[in-house]
Amino acid sequence: MSTRKKIMTITCHDVYNFGASLQAYALMRYLQDLGNEVEIVDYKPDYMVYRVTGIGKKWKKNIILKLLYYTYIIPLRLMLRSRRKKFDDFTRNELRTTRRKYNSYNELQEFPPEA
Repeated sequence: MSTRKKIMTITCHDVYNFGASLQAYALMRYLQDLGNEVEIVDYKPDYMVYRVTGIGKKWKKNIILKLLYYTYIIPLRLMLRSRRKKFDDFTRNELRTTRRKYNSYNELQEFPPEA
């Protein structure tokens, strides 16, 4: 008689990268197909979070450089927004992640996920 195991994986599943997302999905499905209950720890440390930092000092001082920067960056961000939405939808709909989000190793130690 086999006992159903609860397995928790921790991986870079939420980084807007096809390989990372598909690898997390494939591992989850493989382990599920073996009869296990699988959950992915929703761990995204601060250094992996995409932040909008704005423009640097050299760009702010020169109006031409500032205009060029914004002419380039605004359409790029709009284009990436739809791509990010698709990744977020895939993560939400296909990956079984923990309810709690972990942003640091200390959080993992303080509130470890239960497997």
